[in-house]
This record gives sequence, C-alpha cells and structure tokens, in this order.
Amino acid sequence: MLTLKNIKPKTRTYSRRVGRGAATGRGNYSGRGIKGQRARSGSRYGLKLRGIRTLFKAIPKSRGFVSPYVAQKLKIMTLAELERRCAANTTIELRGTKILGNGELTKALTVKASGFSASAKTKIEAAGGKAIQCGTR
Repeated sequence: MLTLKNIKPKTRTYSRRVGRGAATGRGNYSGRGIKGQRARSGSRYGLKLRGIRTLFKAIPKSRGFVSPYVAQKLKIMTLAELERRCAANTTIELRGTKILGNGELTKALTVKASGFSASAKTKIEAAGGKAIQCGTR
C-alpha cells in the first residue's frame, strides 16, 4: 500500500541548462568558446581522441623497461622493533622487508626477510638466532 512513509524522494540528475544569461555562468557562448568545429551544433568530432591525447601527454616518456617486482621498494624494520614486538625463540617471516641493525637484540629469533644489513645479520646470529634471506614476494 502506498502511503507517505513509503514514498521515496526523486533522485534525478538534471542536465545543465546552458545559454540562460551571463549570471548563470554558462551564458553567452554556452561554454563552447567563440568559433570552430566544437562551437557548432551537430559535430562532436575529436573529443574522444582529445581526451586520450591529454592522458598520453600526462604520462612521462619511459626510457626502457623496469619490472615492477625488481623496482619494488622494501619496507624497513629495525632490530629494536623486533626486540619490542617478538617473543623469544620464534620464527618471523617478513617478506618485502629489509632488517636494519639499529638497536640491540637479546632474544634468539629466526628471521626470514627479503634483506638484511650486515650489522643486523651479525647481531641476530650473535644473539643465537638465524637470519634467512627469502624472496621479495
């Protein structure tokens, strides 16, 4: 049954009314400029091409190919963060992360990561853990 509670408001988008005077902001030439093919009625040639062209112009010229997997930036984690977050004698797998040697490590951890700094590797092994390098993904 249709009542005032059931009626939904109109959700209709109206097309922009152009050429209704200077005060509307779309008066005079109705947003088409003064002369030319795009100012005339009927012909809409070149608009799609024009949109694609500006897209191409916005993209910088690429000089060679770089694989997105090779150019992938690694996240960074320090030994101080590992000391704070992880319990002793655990295995942590951090793909896409490089471990840096800032801080001290007192727990024996087995860390699998995409990269290690030289100081981080020596500190992990000195604490009785293992530093295993794995892939980036």
